[in-house]
Amino acid sequence: FGKRPAHAWLHFLRADKLVEVPLDVQKVSELLAELRTAQDTLRFDLREGLHCRACRYYRDLCPAGLS
Repeated sequence: FGKRPAHAWLHFLRADKLVEVPLDVQKVSELLAELRTAQDTLRFDLREGLHCRACRYYRDLCPAGLS
């Protein structure tokens, strides 16, 4: 109707959970630029946390599992 949406929703099917995501064009542009730089330089910062333990690479390829 000529207006941009103010919000978006992510629906995680397995957990049957909805998460509202506000749309911020500037922030999305910045995140995409960061991703592009990481891909171009093949450098991805390690963000270690509890979520790492569920990853299949935790003990093998990822440095998070080595500490």
